Amino acid sequence: MSAGACIRPATPDDAALLAALARSTFVDTYGATSSAEDVDRYLKANLDLASQRALLSDAHTQVLLATVDGAAVGYAVVARCAAPPCISAANAHTLARLYVVRAQHGSGLAQRLFGAALEVAAARAAPCLWLCVWDQNRRAIAFYAKQGCVQVGTSTFLLGTELQHDKVLAIDPRRGHVDENAISPR
Repeated sequence: MSAGACIRPATPDDAALLAALARSTFVDTYGATSSAEDVDRYLKANLDLASQRALLSDAHTQVLLATVDGAAVGYAVVARCAAPPCISAANAHTLARLYVVRAQHGSGLAQRLFGAALEVAAARAAPCLWLCVWDQNRRAIAFYAKQGCVQVGTSTFLLGTELQHDKVLAIDPRRGHVDENAISPR
């Protein structure tokens, strides 16, 4: 990873920076596989400045911002929210987003962001950190498997007008594997 890389909690002052980073990494990830209209609809509804301001002021959410030499290059969002039926643990948290710019792929930054997200969940006494990953995103699926996440269910995600299928993955942030008591039988 580049010298000068750091991961820090994002603050409300980072809203514009986070919105720009979230939009560019989302387009980079999904722009070639989804219609421009669907991507644009998602960006306007979920990754605009107002949405990022709300995210950064939510007491149940922690946004981690990764920078290299002062430039924002990745982020992760850990939140306590309603879990899918396959997650039965009380106080389960979700890794709602984890993105790094393409230039940082393979640098180790994503692993560091994931580790920082696990630390946030563990500090909040979450017995389970769950996430959804598009079933066509082979790179992300392999990444999360390498981190110790296992598939515990499936869900759907509406990207504009396109219904996508996701894998629900989970990990115990304190132990680095899935606690069978934190998931519901499939």
